[in-house]
Amino acid sequence: MPVEWSTPKFESVNPWQDAQTDLLETRAGFVSLPEQIAKRGYNAEDVLNEHKKILDLADALGLVLDSDPRKVTKTGLAHANPPNEDEADPGGAGANNRE
Repeated sequence: MPVEWSTPKFESVNPWQDAQTDLLETRAGFVSLPEQIAKRGYNAEDVLNEHKKILDLADALGLVLDSDPRKVTKTGLAHANPPNEDEADPGGAGANNRE
């Protein structure tokens, strides 16, 4: 039976700064998303399954959440061309309009 072990959750002195650092490290590819989730004491697969469930429900209800990078930029603005529009027109006129 495989066992997963992770360190105890780190209690931050400056949560905002630590979150910004974690975001930059993940976006730059220095740390994986599962590593970031695990360092907070959670199981990445459980967290991602929960995200999918909530995003699927939000989509079904026609809701756009500010925390959904599929639909909004990190500043909360709607993408000029949502990602699924670019899939229909790869390399098209809207391919370079994202932040």
